[in-house]
Amino acid sequence: MVDSTKKEVDIDSILLELGEFGRYQIKNFILICIGIIVVSEMSLTYVFTAGILQYRCNIPGCDQEPYSFSEPWVFNAIPDTNGIRDKCTQFKQVFVPEHPDVCNNTGMFDHSNKVTCTDFIYDTDELTLQNEFNLTCDNEWKLTLIGTINNAGLFFFMATMGILSDKFGRRTVYIYSLFAGAIAGTIKSFSVNYVMYAIFEFIDSSLVSGTYAIAFVLAMEMLGPSKRVIGGILIACSYTIGEVLVGFIAMYALNFRLLIRIVYCPMILVLIYFWLIPESVRWLWVNGKSKAVIDVVLKAADANKITLKDDTLQLIYSCGIEPRTSLEAQSPKTAETSEKRKEMKKVFRSRILLLRIAKCFLVWMTCAFVYYGLSLNAVSLAGNKFLNFMLVCAAEIPGYFITNLLSGRIGRKWTLSLSLFVCGLSCLGTQYIPMGESTMGKLSLFFVGKAAITVSFTVLYVFTSEMFPTSLRNSLVLICSTVGRIGSMSAPQTPLLAKYVPALPLLLFGGLAILSGFTVLLFPETLNTSLPDTIEEAENIGKKKI
Repeated sequence: MVDSTKKEVDIDSILLELGEFGRYQIKNFILICIGIIVVSEMSLTYVFTAGILQYRCNIPGCDQEPYSFSEPWVFNAIPDTNGIRDKCTQFKQVFVPEHPDVCNNTGMFDHSNKVTCTDFIYDTDELTLQNEFNLTCDNEWKLTLIGTINNAGLFFFMATMGILSDKFGRRTVYIYSLFAGAIAGTIKSFSVNYVMYAIFEFIDSSLVSGTYAIAFVLAMEMLGPSKRVIGGILIACSYTIGEVLVGFIAMYALNFRLLIRIVYCPMILVLIYFWLIPESVRWLWVNGKSKAVIDVVLKAADANKITLKDDTLQLIYSCGIEPRTSLEAQSPKTAETSEKRKEMKKVFRSRILLLRIAKCFLVWMTCAFVYYGLSLNAVSLAGNKFLNFMLVCAAEIPGYFITNLLSGRIGRKWTLSLSLFVCGLSCLGTQYIPMGESTMGKLSLFFVGKAAITVSFTVLYVFTSEMFPTSLRNSLVLICSTVGRIGSMSAPQTPLLAKYVPALPLLLFGGLAILSGFTVLLFPETLNTSLPDTIEEAENIGKKKI
């Protein structure tokens, strides 16, 4: 039987010999990135499908086909506050005119009496859930709920997808998840009422939850060590491209049903990935699938035009990769689980680590809340909401490169703290731009804020993993990420807050970002430190040795 430690060393050496980023890896990497782009589109279609539109009361007799949103008599018929007309009420009509020319007459409406509307005119040809299912006025909360439902599906099933991918393979779960999500999304586009749409929104997001993480692992496991940093950046940029693309498609589709079908239907073809990309060699190796490993290695060598060394070929053909027996596969896992439980109990007895975890929870929730909140609120800025959304999402790309530039130079703690401060100040700064001024000022601050929170979110993954012991590192990062989803579930509700206090969403983003920036200063620095293997080592990170 080949020792497991030796097997790990052998697979690394084989992968290095195949080339760290040859033609074979590039082809598969591109195919995986295409899937990530679509996953990104799927995750943010709700921004436009459940978008809140501009509307006003349909005034009988005054509004006649072809309808026009801005009529000269509107302010005579509809109440306004500081020049902003009310969406849901009108002045009571004294009589219904036969021709709209008389609607400017003051005697047409009783300005001392307001009535609630039941029919509305929209300032756009765009079709969303709002005008399709009449979700106006007191029912607008149902629109913001869609975004929360979407993130709830991710919250509840992300960990499950990770477990399934470890059991059945990265590629298998990745492909079937995308295929099932494409089917659910396509059915969602034919929804006949709001309830049906909301149910399939949850099913859809649940099915594709974890696909980004699975794709990330699948892509990383095929790259050599020196290419993983740039590989991670390219994968993150692929997600951003998907965000920008969904804004572009929505701008021209102008119909929520068409938007969903354009995004989801092509992914039904994802089943061909079974013939285009291989399963992770590392997963095959660990699970003792010798023949599959041999096939992948030989195909990669052929595509990369690499001649494998004689001893490597001898290892492969002699089936040096031996499958584990069921007892061997299960016993270590049972012992590992028992050990993890003991270690977790020690964490609960460690005041230092409990406080560190609590602070991580705050920072994770803030990053998720602000990251998604800025994208969602970009569509409420004056001007073209589609272009605003695309520009704010595109701010993530410089954020990824800034992270790579700073985190290895000034440290994780200062990179995270400073980026949160910059984000917070940018959000608060939007409140000092006068109403009616050019939107470029606010949009610029949104851009800076989104780039900064992208830096925060990116370095947070690395920073968190470096502050906890090896035996619990994956579990605690997963717990922090799951708690962070509370922030992303809350973010879709912020446009609803703006309905009552316009400045409140940005004040929340800015205040929480600055609070988290100060909180991060309480963390130990982990740059150039060894990863802690024990709880005692984790507690002593950053402490000076005597």
